[in-house]
Amino acid sequence: MTRPIRQICSSSRDNERFALLSSFAETVFVPKLSDQVRNCLLPKLKDPEVFPFKDLLQCLKNTEYTSSAYLLYSVLELAQSNAETLKSSDMPLYLETILHILKKLPPKVEKSEVQEEFEDSDDESASSSSQMQQDSQENDDLGEICESCFELLNTRSHVKLLLTPIESRSLEIKPSEDCIRLLSLIVSSLVFDQKCRIHKSRLLLTLSFNRCFFKKLWRMINQVSLQSSMGKQISLLQMVIHGNNLRNWEAECIAPLLAVFCFLLANLLFSLHDIDFHSQDSGAKIPFTLEELSDMGRTLCEATLGVIDIMNREIRTTTVPNYDLRSKVAKVRLAETLENEMYSKDKWNEVLEAMTRVIKQLHSRDTRLHYCPADHWLSSKIELQVDLIDLDLFFQDKGTLDPADFLHGMPGKTFCHVAILEHIPFVVPFVDRVKLFQRILSQDKVRNVGSMHNFLMGPSIEVRIRRSSLYQDAFDELSGDQDLKQKIHVQLINIQGLEEAGVDGGGLFREFLNECLKAGFDQNIGFFSSTNNELLYPNPQAHLVERNVFKHYYFLGKMLGKAIYENMLVELPFASFFLCKLLSPSNADVDINHLESLDPEMYRNLLYLKDCPDVEDLALNFTVVNNNLGESEVVELKPGGRDIVVTNQNRIEYIHLMADYRLNKQIRPHCNAFRSGLSSVIDISWLRMFDPNELQMLISGAQVPIDIEDLKNHASYSGDFNEQHPCVQNFWSVVLSFNDDQRRQLLKFVTSCSRPPLLGFKDLYPPFTIHNAGAEDRLPSASTCVNLLKLPAYPDRETMRQRLLYSIESGAGFELS
Repeated sequence: MTRPIRQICSSSRDNERFALLSSFAETVFVPKLSDQVRNCLLPKLKDPEVFPFKDLLQCLKNTEYTSSAYLLYSVLELAQSNAETLKSSDMPLYLETILHILKKLPPKVEKSEVQEEFEDSDDESASSSSQMQQDSQENDDLGEICESCFELLNTRSHVKLLLTPIESRSLEIKPSEDCIRLLSLIVSSLVFDQKCRIHKSRLLLTLSFNRCFFKKLWRMINQVSLQSSMGKQISLLQMVIHGNNLRNWEAECIAPLLAVFCFLLANLLFSLHDIDFHSQDSGAKIPFTLEELSDMGRTLCEATLGVIDIMNREIRTTTVPNYDLRSKVAKVRLAETLENEMYSKDKWNEVLEAMTRVIKQLHSRDTRLHYCPADHWLSSKIELQVDLIDLDLFFQDKGTLDPADFLHGMPGKTFCHVAILEHIPFVVPFVDRVKLFQRILSQDKVRNVGSMHNFLMGPSIEVRIRRSSLYQDAFDELSGDQDLKQKIHVQLINIQGLEEAGVDGGGLFREFLNECLKAGFDQNIGFFSSTNNELLYPNPQAHLVERNVFKHYYFLGKMLGKAIYENMLVELPFASFFLCKLLSPSNADVDINHLESLDPEMYRNLLYLKDCPDVEDLALNFTVVNNNLGESEVVELKPGGRDIVVTNQNRIEYIHLMADYRLNKQIRPHCNAFRSGLSSVIDISWLRMFDPNELQMLISGAQVPIDIEDLKNHASYSGDFNEQHPCVQNFWSVVLSFNDDQRRQLLKFVTSCSRPPLLGFKDLYPPFTIHNAGAEDRLPSASTCVNLLKLPAYPDRETMRQRLLYSIESGAGFELS
């Protein structure tokens, strides 16, 4: 075995030496390694004096060879002992060799898939079955050697070797750039082809926290370019942003870099607390300033739109109306691209998913930290024509709107709408999304109730409600499996037990629903608690005051869904972490960064714990103490938590377990029941077009000044009042003189909600109506069920102002019916 090695070393001619090395590698390293080779020969070849490792790398670069996992294993084994002999200038060659072999490995196949294939072949012949068993054994052997390769890749010494050229300041720019590019391509192959999990890879984890790598890779992404036929350098990132067609080799220069950068950055962001974003010194964990993150988020948004455009080229002129390459040159390029091998849609989809994951994280941070300017996330490239969107896609039973599921058979424009609204809905103005949402609800009403739903016709639910026990009667009548998408007609029963006169034309139901929700979310009942900022979230101790508490959460979710379904605003301020849980797919948990919206003091204490010099002095263990109506209950955060002391080594685990318990485990069944009720009326995927702050506006309206001119333009009058009536003119003059708080009080007095409709008062139903209440010695009163202000005909403005303010500030004259 050692004779050809001595001959290789003794040869002075490169061609002869490379030919011998190539033959040796093909014979020894490429086939399945025997025990003799693996345990005896390879250890001997590790000695740099015995085997010319650098020559092997050069040989593999310059000659054609058969790639295999066993060859990769051999190269990695030899590299372990040759690390010190590898100079900085040798690293691009080494990385290129690893990449070349790695890319030729078959994509990882889960063992369960192989087993399924074997089990599905019961009717095969004995010889075929024997062949399959042999293939299965080969797959097991291949899986084993691949695992060994990944272990070698992720040893501490090897990761240090790979990162040395990146962090070295003495290197020339070109080798450093080559190493960044090649290492990124290796990571791309590991993550997307070999399905390596980041928490099991030291290499991936180390790169996720390497400031130098992030900065250099982002600079490279922005600088990588190709030369046009006119000799001009064209940025590949800008070509992606413009939705330009890229040939396969061009896409390979930019797409994997984008995917790897976003994949690793998303992992870094997930591990950082909000407070880390404000640390901008040289030792900060985040490699970019807030301004850089803001610009990066905008760039990645534009690139995401470009990728969506590339994946569906037929609609370029629709999605990008100002596209500047719609010329004969662009058409020629499109034809050339179609003739060449194009970058696969599956690979573009990997880039799309990686980019949208990190964009969502940056956007989510911005909703809490507000480090981006107003309207920063909106894109000028998007012109979403709400009235022309095909609504059928929102009613297809396909789970989330994943564009990968719709690639075949979907019209171009529809594909774009689906992809944008699923991945980055915040690039579309909030008002446009509200309009689309209302269109979806209208279409859903037609599907479920019929086209006559606006005329009080079609299927309906009749309920009898006693005023004296409004919530309990509502729960008894509507907490079952009724379809609350139907109209609900309410018959109120007064204190004497008699039916009240009148017919519910919709206004009475709206008032009933408002009062029902107000009662159900009242903290005195005990289903919901509030934060220090008076924001609502499920009460963890609710089961102590009501046996069937989760039925009540399901019911309240249904009733809130009904309010949204009927475009009715209710003033229920929810904690943002609770809304985030409602919007997350599959009841996903929220992370520690949301703890501040629940318990700011605990959040600060846990962050202090992270940097505390000696945690053991605090005498903590892995338990939490709950106060259940005066009785203490000790809950273990992990099995045996009572006996596990919190130390400097395990404090991070304690911090996350404590936050997870308070945010997720303690109220998981409450949130699941509420979410189930909500989703029985409104598809949660429709609500995901909005972030938690926007969902709160959808529920309660926006905190914007009251536009009196808009209210006046859409007001109605009854009795003998009209626009020209002196009393009416005095009323509008007085209201214009009110400050914003007084205007809100007036709106709440008449409509039961102090906030205007999201799209203006044209959407207020019934419209704001002023009725002549006759004698001037009475106070103004209101029927909130029909948005009716009963205004006496006061003789002058001053009297009207005083009486109005007295009524709206004291709530006098309130009438339910």
